[in-house]
Amino acid sequence: MNIPTKSPHRFVSAPVTEEPHGETMPPRFAYALVGAVTFGLSIIGAVNLAKRTHDRPGLVSALLIVTCCFLLQLYNCHPRALRAPRKHTAWLLSLQAVLTFLTLPLTDVLSGSLSGFLGGAILIALRGRPLAWALYALVNVALLALSTRQHDGLAPMYLELSSLAVGLLTYGLSALCDLVHRQHEARQRAAWIAVSSERLRFSRDLHDLLGYSLSAITLKIELIQRLVGTDDGRAQAELRDTLLIARQALADVRAVATGPQAMSLARELRVVRGTLETAGVSLRIDGQPPQRLDEQVGTNLSIVMREAVTNLLRHSDATRCTVIIAERAGRVHLSVANNGVRASPETASVRRGIGLNNLRARLALSGGTVTTTSCGDWFWLYAECPVHPGTAGTGADGSTGSTGSAGSAGSAEDPCQAAA
Repeated sequence: MNIPTKSPHRFVSAPVTEEPHGETMPPRFAYALVGAVTFGLSIIGAVNLAKRTHDRPGLVSALLIVTCCFLLQLYNCHPRALRAPRKHTAWLLSLQAVLTFLTLPLTDVLSGSLSGFLGGAILIALRGRPLAWALYALVNVALLALSTRQHDGLAPMYLELSSLAVGLLTYGLSALCDLVHRQHEARQRAAWIAVSSERLRFSRDLHDLLGYSLSAITLKIELIQRLVGTDDGRAQAELRDTLLIARQALADVRAVATGPQAMSLARELRVVRGTLETAGVSLRIDGQPPQRLDEQVGTNLSIVMREAVTNLLRHSDATRCTVIIAERAGRVHLSVANNGVRASPETASVRRGIGLNNLRARLALSGGTVTTTSCGDWFWLYAECPVHPGTAGTGADGSTGSTGSAGSAGSAEDPCQAAA
C-alpha cells in the first residue's frame, strides 16, 4: 500500500514498510488476553472465598457474586465501555461496589480480588483522573478498615496488597487493550485515507492529462475527415500530428499509474499553437517561460495551459486566444484568455468544474494560486506560483510577487487591454 505524503511540490506516493506478520497485536487477541487474566483473578478470588465459607448458601452466594463481578469487569475493560454515557457507567460502578462488599455480610469474608476489580473499574471508567485515584484509595482504605475488624495478623495486609495489585493490573491491561484498539482504528483510517487519496490523484490526473489530448485528437480527426479528398497533403500532415498527440496520450495514461511526469511549458505552448490553428483560433503569446523554471512548477503550468485550452475547445466560441507569461520577484505568472465567453449556464458550470479545482489543488502545494475572471467576451484564467517552490519570491523592496488581478501578468492592468 502507498500512503500519499504531502511535499512542497505535490502529493507523492511514499512506500509503507510492511510489518512482519504477528508483530502488531490484533484487538480481539488483546481483549481475549485481558479476559483470560481477569478470569484467572476471579478464580483466585472464588477459591479464597470458598476456603473460608463453611455453609452451602454462603458459598453459592459468593460464587454468584464473583461471576457477576467478573462479567462487569469484562465489560469495563472493553474499549467501547469508555464511550458509554456517564450515567450508565455510574450505575454499573455502584452495582459493582455493592456486590464487592456484599460478600462480608453473606460470608463474613472479604475478597481482595473483587475489591481490586472495583478499584480498577473506577480507574478505567474515570480514565485515571484525580477523582478516580481518590476513589481508588477510598476503596482500599475501606477494605483495610473492614478486614482489620474481621481478621488478625497479616490477613488484612494480604487483602490490601491483593486489592492494590489487582486494581493496578486490571487498569494497566485495560489501558493497553484500549491502546491496541486505537492503533488498529488509526491504521484502518490511514489505509482508507491512502486509498481515497490515490483514487483522487488518479481521477485528477486522468482529467488533467487526458482531457486536452482527447479534445485535440477529436478536433484533428474532424479536420482530417474534411480534408480527405480535397487536400490530401495537409490531411497527411494533420494525421501525423494526431499520431503524435495519441502517443503522448498513451504516455500520459502510463504516467497516471506512477504519478505525474515532468512536462515542459515551452513544448506545451508549441503543441497548443498547432491545436488552436487547427481549430481556427488565432494565438498570441507574450513572453517566454523562465530559463530556470522548477520541474514541478513547469509541469503544473503546463497542466494549467492544457486545462485552459481544453475549456476553450469544449465550452467557448473563441476565435482569439492570448497567452501572457511573465516573471517578477521570483514568481512566474501565466495568463490565458479567450474571446469566446458564452452567456449561458454552461460557462458558469465550467468555472466551478473539477478542472479548475484540480488546478487550484496542484498549485496550492507549491505556493501558487489559480483565479478566473471575465471582461466582456473575454474569459481569463490566471495562475502564478514561485519559480522555485519553498522559496518566497521577494523583490528588492521586500515585497512579494503579485497575486492580484488576472491582467497583472501583462503590461496592462486592464485584462481587456492586455488581450487586445
